[in-house]
Amino acid sequence: MDAHTHRISSQHFARLLQQDAAHGYVRGSYRFQTLKSGISMHGGTAVAQQDWCSMRLVQPYVSFVLLLSGSADFGINRTRCRIEAGGTGQVILVAVHEESLFCRYLKKGETTVKFTVRGLEHWLGQPENLAAARTLYREPIRNWRLDEATRAAVSGCLQATPQDLAGRLEQEARVMQLLAHLWQDYCRRFPAPADSADDGFRLPENAAFAAELDAAYRSGATQVAALAAALHISERTLQRRLAGYMGITAAEWLRHKQMQYALHCLSSGTERIGEIAYRCGYKHASAFTQAFKQYFRCTPAQWRRVMGQGEI
Repeated sequence: MDAHTHRISSQHFARLLQQDAAHGYVRGSYRFQTLKSGISMHGGTAVAQQDWCSMRLVQPYVSFVLLLSGSADFGINRTRCRIEAGGTGQVILVAVHEESLFCRYLKKGETTVKFTVRGLEHWLGQPENLAAARTLYREPIRNWRLDEATRAAVSGCLQATPQDLAGRLEQEARVMQLLAHLWQDYCRRFPAPADSADDGFRLPENAAFAAELDAAYRSGATQVAALAAALHISERTLQRRLAGYMGITAAEWLRHKQMQYALHCLSSGTERIGEIAYRCGYKHASAFTQAFKQYFRCTPAQWRRVMGQGEI
Protein backbone atom coordinates (compact mmCIF):
# COMPACT_ATOMS: atom_id res chain seq x y z
CA MET A 1 0.00 0.00 0.00
CA ASP A 2 1.28 3.46 -0.93
CA ALA A 3 2.51 5.48 2.05
CA HIS A 4 0.15 8.33 1.08
CA THR A 5 -2.96 6.14 0.96
CA HIS A 6 -5.33 6.98 3.81
CA ARG A 7 -6.41 3.97 5.88
CA ILE A 8 -9.84 3.79 7.49
CA SER A 9 -11.91 1.04 9.09
CA SER A 10 -14.79 -0.21 6.96
CA GLN A 11 -17.29 0.34 9.79
CA HIS A 12 -16.17 3.95 10.23
CA PHE A 13 -16.50 4.55 6.50
CA ALA A 14 -20.01 3.03 6.46
CA ARG A 15 -20.95 5.21 9.44
CA LEU A 16 -19.77 8.33 7.62
CA LEU A 17 -21.72 7.37 4.51
CA GLN A 18 -24.92 6.83 6.46
CA GLN A 19 -24.51 10.18 8.20
CA ASP A 20 -23.77 11.87 4.85
CA ALA A 21 -20.40 12.91 6.28
CA ALA A 22 -17.98 11.05 3.99
CA HIS A 23 -17.27 14.00 1.69
CA GLY A 24 -13.58 13.98 2.58
CA TYR A 25 -13.36 10.44 1.20
CA VAL A 26 -16.06 10.10 -1.46
CA ARG A 27 -18.97 11.99 -2.94
CA GLY A 28 -22.02 10.55 -4.59
CA SER A 29 -25.07 8.60 -3.49
CA TYR A 30 -24.59 5.36 -1.55
CA ARG A 31 -26.90 3.49 0.80
CA PHE A 32 -26.94 0.45 3.09
CA GLN A 33 -29.94 -1.67 4.00
CA THR A 34 -30.70 -4.99 5.71
CA LEU A 35 -34.03 -6.58 4.81
CA LYS A 36 -36.32 -8.56 7.09
CA SER A 37 -35.20 -11.76 5.33
CA GLY A 38 -31.67 -11.14 6.57
CA ILE A 39 -30.37 -10.23 3.13
CA SER A 40 -28.19 -7.13 3.22
CA MET A 41 -27.45 -4.84 0.33
CA HIS A 42 -25.53 -1.69 -0.35
CA GLY A 43 -24.73 0.25 -3.45
CA GLY A 44 -24.78 3.40 -5.48
CA THR A 45 -22.25 5.80 -6.98
CA ALA A 46 -18.98 6.74 -5.27
CA VAL A 47 -16.34 9.19 -6.51
CA ALA A 48 -13.12 9.00 -4.49
CA GLN A 49 -11.86 12.34 -3.17
CA GLN A 50 -8.48 10.93 -2.13
CA ASP A 51 -6.54 7.68 -2.25
CA TRP A 52 -7.85 5.51 0.57
CA CYS A 53 -8.18 1.96 1.79
CA SER A 54 -10.89 0.61 4.10
CA MET A 55 -10.31 -2.65 5.91
CA ARG A 56 -11.82 -5.02 8.44
CA LEU A 57 -11.75 -8.62 9.60
CA VAL A 58 -14.70 -10.39 8.01
CA GLN A 59 -16.40 -13.58 9.10
CA PRO A 60 -17.33 -16.23 6.50
CA TYR A 61 -19.69 -14.77 3.92
CA VAL A 62 -20.89 -14.93 0.32
CA SER A 63 -21.38 -11.73 -1.64
CA PHE A 64 -22.50 -10.89 -5.18
CA VAL A 65 -21.05 -7.58 -6.35
CA LEU A 66 -22.71 -6.14 -9.45
CA LEU A 67 -20.14 -3.75 -10.91
CA LEU A 68 -21.99 -1.43 -13.28
CA SER A 69 -19.13 0.92 -14.13
CA GLY A 70 -15.63 1.74 -12.94
CA SER A 71 -13.56 -0.87 -11.18
CA ALA A 72 -13.52 -3.01 -8.08
CA ASP A 73 -10.11 -2.97 -6.39
CA PHE A 74 -10.01 -5.14 -3.28
CA GLY A 75 -7.93 -7.59 -1.32
CA ILE A 76 -8.66 -10.75 0.65
CA ASN A 77 -5.75 -11.50 2.96
CA ARG A 78 -2.65 -11.39 0.74
CA THR A 79 -4.54 -11.65 -2.55
CA ARG A 80 -5.32 -8.36 -4.29
CA CYS A 81 -7.74 -8.22 -7.21
CA ARG A 82 -8.74 -5.42 -9.58
CA ILE A 83 -11.70 -6.05 -11.90
CA GLU A 84 -12.82 -3.54 -14.52
CA ALA A 85 -16.48 -3.15 -15.43
CA GLY A 86 -15.65 -2.66 -19.10
CA GLY A 87 -18.48 -1.87 -21.48
CA THR A 88 -21.01 -4.33 -20.06
CA GLY A 89 -20.30 -4.54 -16.33
CA GLN A 90 -19.22 -7.49 -14.25
CA VAL A 91 -20.70 -9.88 -11.71
CA ILE A 92 -18.18 -10.63 -8.95
CA LEU A 93 -18.84 -13.52 -6.60
CA VAL A 94 -16.84 -13.49 -3.36
CA ALA A 95 -17.01 -16.61 -1.16
CA VAL A 96 -14.92 -16.50 2.02
CA HIS A 97 -15.10 -19.56 4.27
CA GLU A 98 -12.80 -18.44 7.10
CA GLU A 99 -12.15 -15.21 8.96
CA SER A 100 -10.16 -13.01 6.61
CA LEU A 101 -8.80 -9.49 6.25
CA PHE A 102 -10.80 -7.67 3.59
CA CYS A 103 -9.48 -4.41 2.09
CA ARG A 104 -11.09 -2.09 -0.42
CA TYR A 105 -9.03 0.46 -2.36
CA LEU A 106 -10.10 3.64 -4.17
CA LYS A 107 -7.98 6.09 -6.13
CA LYS A 108 -8.64 9.82 -6.15
CA GLY A 109 -10.97 10.81 -9.00
CA GLU A 110 -12.15 7.27 -9.77
CA THR A 111 -15.91 6.72 -10.07
CA THR A 112 -17.47 3.38 -9.17
CA VAL A 113 -21.11 2.36 -9.58
CA LYS A 114 -21.98 -0.96 -7.97
CA PHE A 115 -24.60 -2.90 -6.06
CA THR A 116 -23.75 -5.63 -3.53
CA VAL A 117 -26.09 -8.24 -2.10
CA ARG A 118 -25.33 -10.73 0.67
CA GLY A 119 -27.37 -13.35 2.49
CA LEU A 120 -26.80 -16.80 1.00
CA GLU A 121 -25.04 -18.08 4.11
CA HIS A 122 -28.31 -19.12 5.80
CA TRP A 123 -29.24 -21.41 2.93
CA LEU A 124 -25.72 -22.74 2.34
CA GLY A 125 -25.58 -23.89 5.94
CA GLN A 126 -28.52 -26.27 5.46
CA PRO A 127 -27.58 -29.98 5.21
CA GLU A 128 -29.08 -30.37 1.74
CA ASN A 129 -26.83 -27.58 0.41
CA LEU A 130 -23.48 -28.66 1.87
CA ALA A 131 -22.25 -30.11 -1.44
CA ALA A 132 -23.04 -26.80 -3.16
CA ALA A 133 -21.23 -24.94 -0.39
CA ARG A 134 -18.11 -27.09 -0.74
CA THR A 135 -18.03 -26.34 -4.47
CA LEU A 136 -18.58 -22.63 -3.91
CA TYR A 137 -15.76 -22.24 -1.38
CA ARG A 138 -13.18 -23.87 -3.66
CA GLU A 139 -12.58 -20.45 -5.26
CA PRO A 140 -12.86 -17.24 -3.20
CA ILE A 141 -13.30 -14.96 -6.24
CA ARG A 142 -15.14 -15.56 -9.52
CA ASN A 143 -16.38 -13.05 -12.06
CA TRP A 144 -18.29 -12.95 -15.34
CA ARG A 145 -19.95 -10.48 -17.69
CA LEU A 146 -23.06 -8.70 -16.46
CA ASP A 147 -25.97 -9.40 -18.84
CA GLU A 148 -28.85 -7.07 -19.60
CA ALA A 149 -31.40 -9.06 -17.59
CA THR A 150 -29.26 -8.82 -14.45
CA ARG A 151 -28.58 -5.11 -15.03
CA ALA A 152 -32.33 -4.47 -15.29
CA ALA A 153 -32.93 -6.43 -12.06
CA VAL A 154 -30.30 -4.35 -10.27
CA SER A 155 -31.93 -1.13 -11.47
CA GLY A 156 -35.19 -2.34 -9.97
CA CYS A 157 -33.54 -3.00 -6.61
CA LEU A 158 -32.00 0.48 -6.57
CA GLN A 159 -35.32 2.21 -7.15
CA ALA A 160 -36.91 4.12 -4.27
CA THR A 161 -39.64 2.02 -2.66
CA PRO A 162 -42.60 3.20 -0.56
CA GLN A 163 -41.96 2.28 3.07
CA ASP A 164 -45.42 0.91 3.75
CA LEU A 165 -45.93 -2.85 4.09
CA ALA A 166 -46.68 -3.41 0.42
CA GLY A 167 -43.60 -1.47 -0.64
CA ARG A 168 -41.32 -3.36 1.71
CA LEU A 169 -42.68 -6.72 0.59
CA GLU A 170 -42.18 -5.71 -3.02
CA GLN A 171 -38.59 -4.72 -2.28
CA GLU A 172 -37.91 -8.04 -0.52
CA ALA A 173 -39.37 -9.91 -3.51
CA ARG A 174 -37.21 -8.00 -6.02
CA VAL A 175 -34.00 -8.60 -4.09
CA MET A 176 -34.82 -12.28 -3.49
CA GLN A 177 -35.55 -12.72 -7.19
CA LEU A 178 -32.22 -11.08 -8.05
CA LEU A 179 -30.36 -13.34 -5.63
CA ALA A 180 -32.04 -16.43 -7.07
CA HIS A 181 -31.15 -15.31 -10.61
CA LEU A 182 -27.51 -14.74 -9.63
CA TRP A 183 -27.25 -18.16 -8.00
CA GLN A 184 -28.75 -19.86 -11.06
CA ASP A 185 -26.34 -17.95 -13.30
CA TYR A 186 -23.39 -19.02 -11.14
CA CYS A 187 -24.48 -22.69 -11.21
CA ARG A 188 -24.82 -22.58 -14.99
CA ARG A 189 -21.41 -21.01 -15.51
CA PHE A 190 -19.54 -23.03 -12.88
CA PRO A 191 -21.12 -26.52 -12.77
CA ALA A 192 -20.21 -28.67 -9.79
CA PRO A 193 -17.35 -31.11 -10.48
CA ALA A 194 -18.05 -34.82 -10.35
CA ASP A 195 -16.46 -35.12 -6.88
CA SER A 196 -18.41 -32.22 -5.32
CA ALA A 197 -20.37 -34.58 -3.08
CA ASP A 198 -17.20 -36.32 -1.93
CA ASP A 199 -16.60 -35.73 1.77
CA GLY A 200 -12.88 -35.94 1.00
CA PHE A 201 -12.85 -32.22 0.12
CA ARG A 202 -10.80 -30.33 2.69
CA LEU A 203 -10.63 -26.62 3.33
CA PRO A 204 -7.19 -24.98 3.11
CA GLU A 205 -4.88 -25.04 6.12
CA ASN A 206 -5.51 -21.34 6.73
CA ALA A 207 -9.15 -22.08 7.53
CA ALA A 208 -8.10 -24.18 10.52
CA PHE A 209 -5.56 -21.55 11.58
CA ALA A 210 -8.22 -18.82 11.44
CA ALA A 211 -10.57 -20.93 13.56
CA GLU A 212 -7.81 -21.56 16.12
CA LEU A 213 -7.02 -17.84 16.32
CA ASP A 214 -10.67 -16.97 16.87
CA ALA A 215 -11.13 -19.65 19.53
CA ALA A 216 -8.00 -18.50 21.38
CA TYR A 217 -9.19 -14.89 21.39
CA ARG A 218 -12.65 -15.85 22.61
CA SER A 219 -10.99 -17.84 25.41
CA GLY A 220 -9.27 -14.71 26.69
CA ALA A 221 -6.00 -14.52 24.70
CA THR A 222 -6.05 -10.77 24.13
CA GLN A 223 -2.27 -10.20 24.06
CA VAL A 224 0.28 -11.49 21.55
CA ALA A 225 2.11 -13.68 24.09
CA ALA A 226 -1.14 -15.19 25.34
CA LEU A 227 -2.30 -15.82 21.77
CA ALA A 228 0.89 -17.68 20.88
CA ALA A 229 0.69 -19.71 24.09
CA ALA A 230 -2.92 -20.67 23.42
CA LEU A 231 -1.92 -21.96 19.97
CA HIS A 232 1.12 -23.78 21.44
CA ILE A 233 3.52 -21.99 19.13
CA SER A 234 6.22 -19.38 19.62
CA GLU A 235 5.53 -15.68 19.11
CA ARG A 236 7.90 -15.76 16.16
CA THR A 237 5.94 -18.59 14.53
CA LEU A 238 2.68 -16.75 15.19
CA GLN A 239 4.06 -13.63 13.50
CA ARG A 240 5.30 -15.65 10.53
CA ARG A 241 2.00 -17.48 10.04
CA LEU A 242 -0.11 -14.32 10.28
CA ALA A 243 2.20 -12.50 7.88
CA GLY A 244 1.91 -15.40 5.45
CA TYR A 245 -1.87 -15.63 5.83
CA MET A 246 -3.15 -12.04 6.08
CA GLY A 247 -0.01 -9.97 5.56
CA ILE A 248 -0.28 -8.30 8.98
CA THR A 249 1.40 -8.61 12.38
CA ALA A 250 -0.11 -10.32 15.41
CA ALA A 251 -0.56 -6.91 17.08
CA GLU A 252 -2.47 -5.63 14.04
CA TRP A 253 -4.68 -8.74 14.02
CA LEU A 254 -5.44 -8.26 17.71
CA ARG A 255 -6.28 -4.60 17.15
CA HIS A 256 -8.75 -5.49 14.40
CA LYS A 257 -10.20 -8.28 16.55
CA GLN A 258 -10.53 -6.13 19.68
CA MET A 259 -12.26 -3.34 17.81
CA GLN A 260 -14.63 -5.73 16.04
CA TYR A 261 -15.51 -7.31 19.37
CA ALA A 262 -15.94 -3.90 21.00
CA LEU A 263 -18.30 -2.89 18.23
CA HIS A 264 -20.33 -6.07 18.74
CA CYS A 265 -20.61 -5.39 22.48
CA LEU A 266 -21.58 -1.75 21.98
CA SER A 267 -24.17 -2.64 19.36
CA SER A 268 -25.81 -5.62 21.03
CA GLY A 269 -25.68 -5.05 24.78
CA THR A 270 -25.89 -2.61 27.64
CA GLU A 271 -22.54 -3.30 29.29
CA ARG A 272 -20.65 -0.34 30.66
CA ILE A 273 -17.74 0.84 28.55
CA GLY A 274 -15.30 -0.10 31.33
CA GLU A 275 -16.56 -3.70 31.21
CA ILE A 276 -16.21 -3.82 27.45
CA ALA A 277 -12.67 -2.44 27.74
CA TYR A 278 -11.73 -5.22 30.16
CA ARG A 279 -13.23 -7.91 27.92
CA CYS A 280 -11.21 -6.53 25.00
CA GLY A 281 -7.98 -6.82 26.98
CA TYR A 282 -7.56 -3.23 28.19
CA LYS A 283 -6.78 -2.57 31.85
CA HIS A 284 -8.04 1.01 31.72
CA ALA A 285 -11.14 2.38 30.03
CA SER A 286 -9.20 5.48 28.96
CA ALA A 287 -6.72 3.40 26.95
CA PHE A 288 -9.61 1.51 25.33
CA THR A 289 -11.41 4.76 24.46
CA GLN A 290 -8.26 6.16 22.89
CA ALA A 291 -7.71 3.00 20.80
CA PHE A 292 -11.37 2.93 19.76
CA LYS A 293 -11.25 6.58 18.68
CA GLN A 294 -8.10 5.99 16.63
CA TYR A 295 -9.78 3.06 14.88
CA PHE A 296 -13.32 4.42 14.37
CA ARG A 297 -12.74 8.21 14.63
CA CYS A 298 -15.27 8.50 17.45
CA THR A 299 -15.49 7.44 21.09
CA PRO A 300 -17.38 4.32 22.26
CA ALA A 301 -19.99 6.57 23.90
CA GLN A 302 -20.52 8.49 20.66
CA TRP A 303 -20.88 5.25 18.69
CA ARG A 304 -23.42 3.86 21.15
CA ARG A 305 -25.36 7.13 21.11
CA VAL A 306 -25.60 7.10 17.32
CA MET A 307 -26.59 3.43 17.36
CA GLY A 308 -29.33 4.23 19.84
CA GLN A 309 -30.69 6.85 17.46
CA GLY A 310 -30.87 4.28 14.70
CA GLU A 311 -28.45 6.16 12.45
CA ILE A 312 -26.17 3.24 11.72
